[in-house]
Amino acid sequence: MPCLDITMPRMARSTKEKLSAKLTEAFAASTGFPGDIFGIHYIEHDTGNAASGGKLCDDKSERPYLHMILYTPRLRRSVKQNV
Repeated sequence: MPCLDITMPRMARSTKEKLSAKLTEAFAASTGFPGDIFGIHYIEHDTGNAASGGKLCDDKSERPYLHMILYTPRLRRSVKQNV
């Protein structure tokens, strides 16, 4: 089953619900597979527990630190390239 791991700062549940819906919609549109086979795993960190470019990411940062890994077992290469 394809899934996406997202490491990010702590977010409100409503934000994760919106993000989940949009990412699932994008997955289904780009692969032609139903969205219900797509899983998303959020790994949240506290403010100041991630760094980018040698600087801690905190509330004052311009951008939050995000790290995403997409697992797509058993999908053909041509389908993966659409994601």
